[in-house]
Amino acid sequence: MGAAVAWAMLATRYPSFGAALESARTPMHDSTTWLALSFLLGALMGGRAPDWMEFNRAPGGGRRALIPHRTLTHWPPLWLGLGLLGLHLAPSAAMDMACTGFVMAALLHLLMDFLTPMGIPLWSPFGKRHAFGLYSSGSMSEAPWVVVVSLAFLAVGVSPSLRGALLSVASIPKTLAALDVIGVGGPLSLQAGFAVIHGCIPGIGY
Repeated sequence: MGAAVAWAMLATRYPSFGAALESARTPMHDSTTWLALSFLLGALMGGRAPDWMEFNRAPGGGRRALIPHRTLTHWPPLWLGLGLLGLHLAPSAAMDMACTGFVMAALLHLLMDFLTPMGIPLWSPFGKRHAFGLYSSGSMSEAPWVVVVSLAFLAVGVSPSLRGALLSVASIPKTLAALDVIGVGGPLSLQAGFAVIHGCIPGIGY
């Protein structure tokens, strides 16, 4: 997912990867390349965040986590809240993109866990888990689903007609920017970050 969104950002700004290299002529912190890399790095860190944030302390791969498995860290509202908070507090456009990538990857992790028999909590972090039961985590039945999801994201990322849909992730910071405009709050640097992203990625729709 991180690679697909990063590629879509570059391809939207530039007609080819060769042309993307010309971004070296602009300041690194203002370039689309830097913003795409920020999203990718955020996604790489967030992909397994719901698991490592449980702070597992058992040796040899066993589970004795500070937070019980698939409870608080696997509760979707927590990640939605963290994403909104992170976007409000992010001091730069690059941090906006890293935060968005981190949260999107964590939510994708939850979606994949939701498809397993163990499931995830939806209404309460320590309440009943809900599951779809299509495959079991860590088994061979999981591999085809990982491949399908990965290929689907990559197909959307490289498709000129579908990149806009993938980049609709920008609707979240767009909403927050509107809240800032009407005086709900948030640092002024957030709006400056939106302006940088909008200038670097035409068509994103701010």
